[in-house]
Amino acid sequence: MIGTLVEAVAANRTRLRRARNLRAGTRTHVAAQPRARGPAPLRWLTAGCVLLAVAGAALIVVHARWLAAAGATPPGDGASRLTAVLPGVAFTVPDGPGVTVRTHGGAALLILSGMRAAPVQRVDLCDQLADRTRPGRLLPLRIGWTFADAAGLASPRNVLLADGPMPRVRVDGRAGAPLDVRWDGQAQWVGAAARVAPGSEGWLTWRDGALRLRQRPSSACPAAGELLVQLYRPAPTPRALVVAVPAHGEPVEALLAPGDYRVPASPAATLEDEQLFAQLQARGLVRLGANGLAELAPPDLAAWRAAGKTPWDGVNLDGDALRLLERLYRRADGDFVREQVRVFNAERRLLAWRLPGGATARWRAEVVQGTATVPVPLADDMPPASARLFARLPQGWAPWQRVGAWPADGGVARLRLTVPDGTASLRLMLAGRLRHVTGARLRTDPLPGCDGRACTAPDAVQIIDLLPDAGEIVIDAEPLAQGALATPGDARYRHLAVRDGRLAWQALGPATSRPSAPLADVVLADRNGVTLWRDGAPTAAARAAGLATMLGVRAGQAGSVATLLGRVPGGRHTARMTLDLRLQAAAQAALDCIAMRRGHWDGRGCTGAGPSRRAGRRASSCSTRRRARSSPRPGRGCRP
Repeated sequence: MIGTLVEAVAANRTRLRRARNLRAGTRTHVAAQPRARGPAPLRWLTAGCVLLAVAGAALIVVHARWLAAAGATPPGDGASRLTAVLPGVAFTVPDGPGVTVRTHGGAALLILSGMRAAPVQRVDLCDQLADRTRPGRLLPLRIGWTFADAAGLASPRNVLLADGPMPRVRVDGRAGAPLDVRWDGQAQWVGAAARVAPGSEGWLTWRDGALRLRQRPSSACPAAGELLVQLYRPAPTPRALVVAVPAHGEPVEALLAPGDYRVPASPAATLEDEQLFAQLQARGLVRLGANGLAELAPPDLAAWRAAGKTPWDGVNLDGDALRLLERLYRRADGDFVREQVRVFNAERRLLAWRLPGGATARWRAEVVQGTATVPVPLADDMPPASARLFARLPQGWAPWQRVGAWPADGGVARLRLTVPDGTASLRLMLAGRLRHVTGARLRTDPLPGCDGRACTAPDAVQIIDLLPDAGEIVIDAEPLAQGALATPGDARYRHLAVRDGRLAWQALGPATSRPSAPLADVVLADRNGVTLWRDGAPTAAARAAGLATMLGVRAGQAGSVATLLGRVPGGRHTARMTLDLRLQAAAQAALDCIAMRRGHWDGRGCTGAGPSRRAGRRASSCSTRRRARSSPRPGRGCRP
């Protein structure tokens, strides 16, 4: 029955469709352009895509406006950096220039509005020693004296003259002890006692100026250190320097625009990495070792403890501790904490070496622990502070290698070098102290190679000439002393620090960055006096010769020659470089013809060239390097 009914309905639909088609065929139609109509589902899909695009655009616009609103920091938010010293304090940054000092209990608030800092003057306190053979009493250091006043002194030493009215300041004391500060005129010392202790700073203020004094250690003068002197004078500046000076501890500073501020009563919520470090430290999973290095519990601590005794047996390895270890080694915040530990350790123990460029050798490293040796990994990166070991970076050497991780009680490292057959001599640069060599003889005594500001001694870096006697050379060496590369200035930009004999995590707020000083006007010329850079841009001839990348594509380009010279104090600088613009243009044309367009260069023109293979390649030609090379870098062959 149902089948019969379905067949009848289908036959009826077929009959009606045929009848409709016959009626349509008998009508007369006016010729018209056919109109394409897509299937209904396609039209709906197209409409949906358009609606989604409109909604996405609206969302982007709203989000951009929200970011702009969030980027405009309202008055008061920038003062959160001062919470550690002055919680809950309200203050006002005035519009006009001036110095304001307010005291709150044992702390002080210093506001320098409309003030600009002069360049820092470094005074080597060893030059102030009355008797260099017996470090002790320092001769007075005079600051802010006029030339006429200094001319009347008997044998003055290191007098810092003033180009404007300011109090006459006298600094004296003993080497390695707090320095006493005295002055003539109307001025106020920020703090209780007018003294500058080693490793700290002090401020002397008056109505239209301030003087910042900071005493810090110095590798050039280990006995007395150095004194940093910085003068603040009225000058147009959009933001004021606000310094919170505690009774004990490091001052905290921020750059704030004029307006009303209130310091939050409690610190803001800590970030995930800081929270993780605090939890690891509370559970004993991160600590400061006896060798001065930061130590992290290994990820397989549970299996290690099950196999026997470990240095981490005092840790309660419960579920929370295991979850912290998993977070430390398998989460993004844990990666960041481990990177900070690596940076901390790299600046406190460094043993690195390198061979001349082109030399080949295979290295293995071990660290002596008691009577045994433990293999250690190697790393091919160097801490950024290692650049201060050299006044000028050595040229002609292969990349560095160093001990990547030190055991807790490791001391002397043993470097094993496999040399190729037929090697008659080998030169090695070692950042560390050489103790013993096996399998080779020293051709000469090691040459000192450390001449930078971070050098505690000239032989902190040694250049060693070896005459191999065997296929493997074993070198015993000690790393650089702890803290050799770490300076008080760098500590302000490191998350890990040592306080009261234990590790501490310090947050780095956005106020740590300082606005860049205005650049001086720079004019650069080649060796023949042809102008290469003027009015903040390279000349057309310099651009055509491919020098824009080195000189600077624009004013203020980081790393360019013009920007480096523009940061030198002064209003205008003129310099002449060793390169020849004519020779540089010829080198650029030859490179474009031969390398880029596969043509033939006859010294005057290019023949048989095709289309350029790649734009943007540049050549360099200097008086010290008469050959073409791509991608020039400032400071290598071309010096202003």
